[in-house]
Amino acid sequence: MSHSESWLVNLAGDKHCSLSLICIPYAGGSASAYGCWARHLPPHVRLLGLQLPGRGHRIGEPVIDDMQSLTATVGPLIAQADLGPFCFFGHSAGALMAFSLTTWLERHGQRRPSKLLVSASRAPRESCIPFHHLPNGPFRQCLAQFGGLPPEVATHEELMQLLMPAFRADVRLAETYCSDERTHCEIVAFGGTEDPHVSTQSLRAWQAHTRSRFSLTFVPGGHFYIKDPVQALPYIAAEVTEPMSA
Repeated sequence: MSHSESWLVNLAGDKHCSLSLICIPYAGGSASAYGCWARHLPPHVRLLGLQLPGRGHRIGEPVIDDMQSLTATVGPLIAQADLGPFCFFGHSAGALMAFSLTTWLERHGQRRPSKLLVSASRAPRESCIPFHHLPNGPFRQCLAQFGGLPPEVATHEELMQLLMPAFRADVRLAETYCSDERTHCEIVAFGGTEDPHVSTQSLRAWQAHTRSRFSLTFVPGGHFYIKDPVQALPYIAAEVTEPMSA
């Protein structure tokens, strides 16, 4: 496996597709979280998942827990990859990662995404109540409140110990990130209709971070509405129905 392939996992399609959709996972998530999306996307879309260290086939690698380090590492990789036109999709903590990568690409004169699709996340300059510093017990309780811990995972102590560094690193990375930057990229924000953690106001705040178009779409479900691809993917696929150029 090449260095770029260890970071960008091909989930569907190939380089002959006219648009690449790079999906960035939520806290503690791996690229495989988006594997079930393949059959719900248009055939011209190549589906790629960003595989961060500390999970999946990279479970033994040191995690990255600050946005600057992550962006400085992944940004050049995205710039050099053979992608053609591409979009970012980031969910929860992944939305902030996607925005940081977009602004890095612009600052360094690289091709930016055609669209930035952000989901279930506060905007970059909004504050939040942090919990990344809490002891393991309360920290896990906070994770469970978001709905990102399936019971079979939460009750499997050995598995939780294995995954805890990735969860904590991603939560810290997201909670300590703040930016007033604006991108020239169109931003499309998504939110779950029953999400108690991300308000409509927080989603609309993304508009202040683009010099281009902004739109907001609500999808049936809670904070992790994306785990029901049959329900969620029509809304997301609608934003990548035609090949685009930045």
